[in-house]
Amino acid sequence: MVLNENISIEDLDKGAKNAFRGHVEKVLLKENHRLYKMSWGLDPKNITAWWSSVEPLTSRDVGFHGAWNHPLGIQNYTRINAAVSLGWNKLEKIVTIRLKTAAYAFVGQCERQPADNEKNMSQEKFNTPYLGGGHIQVYIPNLKAE
Repeated sequence: MVLNENISIEDLDKGAKNAFRGHVEKVLLKENHRLYKMSWGLDPKNITAWWSSVEPLTSRDVGFHGAWNHPLGIQNYTRINAAVSLGWNKLEKIVTIRLKTAAYAFVGQCERQPADNEKNMSQEKFNTPYLGGGHIQVYIPNLKAE
C-alpha cells in the first residue's frame, strides 16, 4: 500500500485544511521525489508533514530554483509566500529529502497567516499584518524520517 492511499482531504484535521487556500489536490509523488523546506534545524525528530517540491508540481509552483533565485532571497521568499511567522520557524537551514517510497500528498497554495502568530486572528483581524501566502505547499501526513 502507498503511504496515505486511503486518506482524503476530508480526513485531515482542521489545522491542516485551514493551511491551504482554495483548491487542494491529492497527488501521487513517486519514489525518489525530492522535497525541500526552510527550517530551524536538522534533527530528524523535527520532520513534519509540510514541504515544498524541488521540481514544480503545478503551473504556479516555482520549485526550489524559483525560490532560491527570487530577488528577495529564499529565506524572505519562504517567510512571505509560505506564510511562516518568525515565531513558528526562524528558517535558518535548507533541508532536503528524497522519498524512499511513493506517497500521496496534498498539494495547494498556502493560506495567508498573521505575521505575529501570537495574535489571535479572530480578535485582531483588521489590526494584524499578514504574510501573503500563495506558495505551493506539499502536505504529507504520516511522513517519518528513516
